[in-house]
Amino acid sequence: MESATFQKWLAEQGCRFDTDREKRGTGHANVTVHREGRKAEVPMGGPHQVLDARVVRRACEELGLDWSELPGPKKVRRKRPVPLRQHPLADFVSMENTIEHV
Repeated sequence: MESATFQKWLAEQGCRFDTDREKRGTGHANVTVHREGRKAEVPMGGPHQVLDARVVRRACEELGLDWSELPGPKKVRRKRPVPLRQHPLADFVSMENTIEHV
């Protein structure tokens, strides 16, 4: 997840952000996120920096947020393939296997 997307989602959840002015220019920016008396430090480099999923999950847990509600692609449950004997073309395939090639 990109840091800008995560920060926007956190803001929608009622979080506020603080940056340490003393630490600026000494590496990646760590942002302290506050929500309902809880806080978490998140490394927010640039807006397109991809954050490690473990960092995002830890921050959500520290802030009391449900990380499964994060925006982004959800796990898609795939349909199981139809077994060949139930497939509409199963009769055709079995007929093709019995035809002798001359």
